[in-house]
Amino acid sequence: MSELMKELAAHCRRHRAPMPARATLYASLGRASVPSFPMRALPPSVRRALHNLDDDAVVPGDQVAFAAFNRGDTSALCWASGLPWPCLRHAALIPGFRPKSLALLVAVMRYRGITPGL
Repeated sequence: MSELMKELAAHCRRHRAPMPARATLYASLGRASVPSFPMRALPPSVRRALHNLDDDAVVPGDQVAFAAFNRGDTSALCWASGLPWPCLRHAALIPGFRPKSLALLVAVMRYRGITPGL
């Protein structure tokens, strides 16, 4: 977020436009689209957490995060913790999380400065 703020501030100065508030940027992240990942590009530990998908599947990032936090091993959790903000925010809203898995996701989001929006 800090890098985004710096780039946006420079852009606003160049174009003599007012800088949007930080809250506006956070609100826009809630509407950001979730990237998808080809199954083949995912680490083996994450692929094991995604059940019943073939190697040609393309999986939305929020589903990847959900599977990694809910069913993944430590390696899958570590990889999923670095997913883009929209993936984690949208994953937190998916029903069916085990309570401790959701708590871990929320802790990762808070550590990274992502508002859970739950």
